[in-house]
Amino acid sequence: MSNTLMMLSTSSHYSMEDVAKAASGPLWFQLYHRGYEITHMLVQRAEEAGYKAVVLTVDTPLPAPKERDVRNRYANPFPPANFRVTPDAMAALSGTDEAPNWQPARVPALLWKELDWLRSLTSLPLVLKGVRTAEDAHVAVECGVNGILVSTHGGRQMDSTLSAIESLPEIVEVCKGHAEVYLDSGVRRGSDVLKALALGRVRLAWGGPYTGVWRCMAPKGCMACWKCCAMSWIRCWATAARPMCSTWNPAWSRSRTAGATARCIRSHTGMREYLYERARAADPIWTDLPAG
Repeated sequence: MSNTLMMLSTSSHYSMEDVAKAASGPLWFQLYHRGYEITHMLVQRAEEAGYKAVVLTVDTPLPAPKERDVRNRYANPFPPANFRVTPDAMAALSGTDEAPNWQPARVPALLWKELDWLRSLTSLPLVLKGVRTAEDAHVAVECGVNGILVSTHGGRQMDSTLSAIESLPEIVEVCKGHAEVYLDSGVRRGSDVLKALALGRVRLAWGGPYTGVWRCMAPKGCMACWKCCAMSWIRCWATAARPMCSTWNPAWSRSRTAGATARCIRSHTGMREYLYERARAADPIWTDLPAG
């Protein structure tokens, strides 16, 4: 998949080295802070394995039980691949989604002032995952982070809060020229991509849809899921009749009616054909698309 990358979690069932050997694209390492020694070890291994960035998860001071798993008494049968299978290893997973019985973390969370310590461990860019307010984004920028991933952690950490895309505009405003902005949580269709780009021209992360199809169809399912979403995005892009991201306007994201949508669209003869051809030329994944 051209122009995509993968974020690998600390609690992956395959080691970061094994994933790096199998990967054909760039990798980022999603870090859960598990104490100074373990975090140091994980970051060092990630850099040595060729990962391109460290993504520190800051929105899980304690794990949120997955209600369906609790109801079904589900227990994860897979060992944590980035740790030896010992009591200490399971303690290292505390505070993550993989923790037995969703135990709270046994180590204190990093403070803002300790980001300097984390940055001293590696030359890799540092991204904070889970920042959702302008105030926190401002502090993060002052601490010198390279990027912010706006995320609700799948919507399971706390009910009744703003969605990721509702939090996006204020984060983008703070980070302009200082840090890159990314978005995940709730991205399911091409229209979601278009709205996010209109609100901030951000990069998007995608997890839920392809993880679901992986269980049923493995790699072919993931590719089909990716193509489906990308085709949906191309249709939205073509309907909006805008060939360049720089011409998009945040007002588009507020269009809720056919009339409002019509007012946002500027007609362009041949726009659909132009976008399809541009997609084909940019990436061989599109060579099997139907014409028009």
